[in-house]
This record gives sequence, structure tokens and C-alpha cells, in this order.
Amino acid sequence: MKKSWSEADFTLREARVEVRKWLAAEELDHLSQDVSLIVTELLTNASEANEAGEPLDLELDRGDGVVLVAVSNRGGDFLRKGSMPPASSLRGRGLAIVDALSTSLEVQSDGRILTIYAVVSI
Repeated sequence: MKKSWSEADFTLREARVEVRKWLAAEELDHLSQDVSLIVTELLTNASEANEAGEPLDLELDRGDGVVLVAVSNRGGDFLRKGSMPPASSLRGRGLAIVDALSTSLEVQSDGRILTIYAVVSI
């Protein structure tokens, strides 16, 4: 599944609905909570760092015993905007949550497009 949202059309609710529909079609309902949370965290970060007017991209793919989640944004590299927040912070825990829920987490950037890949075991 591939989905792109313009800045004006993007909502986390719609993204979660799309994720649940895709998981149901793939008969992977048991992953709904984890994959929905991963997508929510990654899209939240991506939308906050995205360059105005640029799309946000989500891709879900099923591989050999895994689900691949890929979220891309343009113009904003939130990973380099600051260090890890202090333990008392209410924000900044998204990537730690994604890392805990996934079997691997990878970041790729070409200087313009940042993509984060999370792999979830089926």
C-alpha cells in the first residue's frame, strides 16, 4: 500500500484507518495496534518536520514473515534538530516506541527526503 498526503489533507485518523484496512486485507489484524502506533509516531514526526507544501508518504509492504513500514518527509530532518529529550519530557519518545515495537529500524536521507523504515515481525 502506498499513500501520499498533502499538508492540507493529512490527518492521523485517516492514516490509521488506511493502515487497519490494509492489515485486514492482508489478514494481519493481530498487528493492528502495533503497526498503527508505529505509523502514528512516524507520521507525527514527519509532519512536524516536513517542508511546507510538500507531501508525506506512507508505504506498507508485506515481506517474508514481516511487514515493512516506510514513512517519508521532505525538507525536514527531525533527527538532527536536537538531542534526545530529558527523561522528564512529555515529548520526544516516538522513535523509542517505534524501536521497541519493531524488529529493526533504519533511517535513510539524501539530504532532501528522509525515510524511516520499521520492520515488524508477523
